[in-house]
Amino acid sequence: MADKKEHWENVYALKKLTEVSWYEPIPETSLTIINSLNLPKDAAIIDIGGGDSVMADHLLVRG
Repeated sequence: MADKKEHWENVYALKKLTEVSWYEPIPETSLTIINSLNLPKDAAIIDIGGGDSVMADHLLVRG
């Protein structure tokens, strides 16, 4: 378990957000799914496993 922790600490310490394989400048799939649910603007949304995600930024822009 310690090896995994060390691995991910190194990934976040040594790579820029835009250099990781899962980076998306706009998380279109997730935003489309959230939009399709017709949630109220004050719904609680959690981005599990999102790392250094920009999801919250895009949700804030959308109100």
